[in-house]
Amino acid sequence: MSSDTITARRWTASAISVLVVGALVGCASPAPTPTPSETATPVLDAETAQRQMVDAVDAVTTRLGG
Repeated sequence: MSSDTITARRWTASAISVLVVGALVGCASPAPTPTPSETATPVLDAETAQRQMVDAVDAVTTRLGG
C-alpha cells in the first residue's frame, strides 16, 4: 500500500468520525426546563431556611427507612 492510499484512508476515517460525532451531538435532546413548581422559592430568613432543610432531610430519611 502506498503512502498516498494510507493518507487518504486516514483523512476519510477522520472525516467520517467527525460527521458521526456531529450527528450524535446534534440529535441529543436538551435538558428539560424545570416547571415553576420545581424551582426553589426564595427564603426570607435563616430560621425558615433551616426548618425547610430539616424537613427535607427528615422526609428523605423516612423514605429510605432510617
